[in-house]
Amino acid sequence: MARYPDFSRYNYHIQQVLGKNTTGGRVTYLASHLDSQQTVVIKQYQFAKIGHWNGYRAHQSEIRVLRSLNLASIPRYLDSFETPNGFCLVQEYKKADCLGQVKGLSPQDIKQVALNILEILIYLQQQNPPIIHGDIKPDNILIDRDKGLKIYLIDFGFARMGSSDLGMSSTIRGTVGFMPPEEMFNLQLTTASDLYSVGTTLVCLLTGTPGQNINQLIAPESYQLDYQHLLPPIHPRFRRWLRKMTAPKASDRFADALTAYQALESLTIEGKGTVLPWPGLDQYSLKSVVVGVSLLVAMALVAMTGLMYWQGRTVRLLLTTKDCEGCYLRHLTLRQGNLVGANLAQANLKDSHLKDSNLTKADLRGANLSNAYLKGVTLTGANLEGAILQGVNLIEANLEGANLAGANLEGAILNGANLSQTNFQFANLLNAKLKYTRLVKSNLEGANLGGANMEGANLEKAILPDGSFSQ
Repeated sequence: MARYPDFSRYNYHIQQVLGKNTTGGRVTYLASHLDSQQTVVIKQYQFAKIGHWNGYRAHQSEIRVLRSLNLASIPRYLDSFETPNGFCLVQEYKKADCLGQVKGLSPQDIKQVALNILEILIYLQQQNPPIIHGDIKPDNILIDRDKGLKIYLIDFGFARMGSSDLGMSSTIRGTVGFMPPEEMFNLQLTTASDLYSVGTTLVCLLTGTPGQNINQLIAPESYQLDYQHLLPPIHPRFRRWLRKMTAPKASDRFADALTAYQALESLTIEGKGTVLPWPGLDQYSLKSVVVGVSLLVAMALVAMTGLMYWQGRTVRLLLTTKDCEGCYLRHLTLRQGNLVGANLAQANLKDSHLKDSNLTKADLRGANLSNAYLKGVTLTGANLEGAILQGVNLIEANLEGANLAGANLEGAILNGANLSQTNFQFANLLNAKLKYTRLVKSNLEGANLGGANMEGANLEKAILPDGSFSQ
C-alpha cells in the first residue's frame, strides 16, 4: 500500500500521485477535502527536500496569477498551506486526460484543440497587465473528449504578469523544445512568445512526436523546427499558419493569440477523418508478429499510395493557387510547369525535377533546392534569399535580376546560365561551375568563390567579392 503524506491537519486526504517533477522538487496529488469531500489537486513544492528554495518564487507567482483569474478552462485556485519541507497549492480538479497521452486525434480535431488553447491565451493576454503562461506543452494541457474537446490549461508556475515580469530574467524558465528562442537567450518576452509553444505542441500532435523528443526537430543554427516532412496531408495554408506560429523570431509570428485565432478560424484542414498518429502494434506471439508484419507492409503500401496521391493533389493545388509556402515537395517532378509568382518560401524541393519550368518572380526564400534539376528554368526576378541550392543543376537557367543573397550554391552547376543583374551578396559559391555564365552587372560582394570555375564568364560591370567593380 502506497504511503502518502498526511495532510489531515490541513483538512485534506491524499488519494494518489498524479505526477512528479524530481528536478523541480514538485509532486502533484489527487486529494479530497475532509469536510466537503470535494476532489482537488494538490501541488506540493518540496523545497527543503531538494536542498534549495528557488521554487518558492514559482509557488508565490503561481498563487498570485491564479487568484487573478476566473475562467472555466483554468482550474481555480482554492487554497495553499505550508508544510515542514515546503508549500502546497490546492486547485480545482478537472476530470480530463493529459494531451500528451491522447491518441487518435484527426487534423480537424487538432485544429479545434488549437482554437481552444488560443481562446485561453486570448483571455490571459487581455488581462491588465497581460499574462504570459511561459510553459505551454502537451503535459500542461488537459483535454476532455466527452465535452467536445474541452481544453484546460494548467501549471502556471512560470507565468509572468505585466511588463516587469515580461522582461529579461536571470533564470531561464520553461521546457526545452517548447520554450521560444527569445526565452532561451534571455530576451524580452511578448504576447507572441506563448504562440511558439502552442505551435510546437501542435507539431507534436500532428506528427506523433513525443514531447520529450521535440527538441530533436530543432535546427541547431537557425532554431527553426524541421517537421514539414513528418506532417500528414493537411492544407498548405495551414502549414503556412503553423510555420508562422513556430517562427524562431518573435517578430515573424502572429502578434498575439487573437490574431493567430482569427487567422486559423477560417482555414480548411485537409485530411479530415485521418487518425493520428498511426496506432502501434503490441503483439508478441509468432502468429501475431506475422500478422503485424503483414499489416505494416499493407500500411506502407497505403502510405506510399497516399503520398503519391497527396503530392499529385498538392501539385494541382500549387499550379492553381501558386501558393505552397513550407510545402514538402521533395522528389517533385514538374517539367515545364507554370509557377510564375508562386509562393514557395521555405518549401522543401530537395531532389526535385523542374526542367524548363517558369518561376519568374517566384518567392523561394529559404527554400531547400539542394540537388534539384533546374536546367533551363526561368527564375527572372525570383527571390531566393537564404535558399539552399547546394549541388543544384542550373545549366542554361535564366536568373536575371534574381535575389540570391546569402544563398548556399556550393557545388552548383550554372554553366551557360544568365545571371545578369543577379544579387549574390554573401552567397556561397564554393566549387560552383560558372563556365560561360553571364554575370553582367551582378553583385558578388562578399560571395565565396573559392574553387569556382568561371572560365569564359562575362563579368562586365559586375561588383566583385572585394567590393570593386570589374571593367
